[in-house]
Amino acid sequence: MFTEGVIFLMKRKTKTALKLICQVADRLKPSDDSLTVASPDYIYNLVFLYRAYGYFVGEEYESSLKDYIKANTIKKLNQSSLYNMVLCQGLKSLSNNEYENAISFFTKCSQKLPANRDPYLLRAIAIVRYASHKPIKPKTKTKMLKDAKRDLNKALSNSAKDYNVLYLRGLVNFALHFFYDAISDLETVIEKSEEASAKHYLARGRCYACLSMFKEAITDLSIAINLNKDLLDAYLNRGKCAYLIGDTGLAFMDFQKLIVIEPVSESLQVLTNFFIRKTQWCISTPATC
Repeated sequence: MFTEGVIFLMKRKTKTALKLICQVADRLKPSDDSLTVASPDYIYNLVFLYRAYGYFVGEEYESSLKDYIKANTIKKLNQSSLYNMVLCQGLKSLSNNEYENAISFFTKCSQKLPANRDPYLLRAIAIVRYASHKPIKPKTKTKMLKDAKRDLNKALSNSAKDYNVLYLRGLVNFALHFFYDAISDLETVIEKSEEASAKHYLARGRCYACLSMFKEAITDLSIAINLNKDLLDAYLNRGKCAYLIGDTGLAFMDFQKLIVIEPVSESLQVLTNFFIRKTQWCISTPATC
C-alpha cells in the first residue's frame, strides 16, 4: 500500500496518494505513542517524509511541516529533506502574510541550494508583497523592489527558460518605472508562451501607456480584452488611452463597461462617471473638445 501511495504521488495524483499513505501511517503508529518501540522505524520515517511531500504539493503547509518535524524526530533529515522543510516554513509564513519570516526562511534555502531557482523566486515574491502591503518610505520600497529584481535575475540564471519568472521580472520593472526593460521582458514572454494570455498583453499595454505610446497600448489592451472580456484593468486603461488620443467613442464604451463589471466600487464609479461626462460632452460638441 505504501509503495502504491508513493507511485500515485509521483504521478501527481496527490489526493489518492495521501489517502493511501495516511492509512499506512495509522497502521504503523505505535500503540504506546513511543518511537522507541520495536516498530520498523525506517519505514515509519519514510511514511512521514512522503506524506509531508504530498501535503507540500497540495499546499497544505501546516500539515506538511508537522510531518517533516515528526520525521526528523525519528531520524535526522538529510539535506534534501531539510531543505524541503525550511522551504515549507517559508511558504507557510508567506501564506500567513508573515513576509519577514518568509524572507528569512527563503534566504536559508538559497544558502542550502544556491543553484536552485525556487528560493530566489519565492524570496522575490515575499519582498514584493512586503513592499506592496507594508507602510514603508518610497526610498525603502524602491530598494526592496530592486532587491526583488536581483533575486529574479538569479532565479533566471538558474532557470533561463522560465517565462513565468521573466513575466514577474517584467512586473517588477514596471513597478520600478523601468518601462523599456519591462516591455523587453514582456515581449519575450508573449513570443515564447504556448498560449496567449490576457495578463501578458495587459502588462505590456500598461507599459506603453506610461510611455505615452497610446496607440500601441490600445492595441495590446484590446487583445487582452478579447482574451478576457471581464478584465477590468484593461477597460480602465484602454478607456484612458482612448480619451487621451481623442477617441471618445471607444473611451465612452470602455467606461460604461467598467460600471457593468464593477458596479459596487465607489471609487471606480466616481472615476468612470467623470470620464463618461467628459466623453459625452466631447461627443456632443466635437469642435470644442
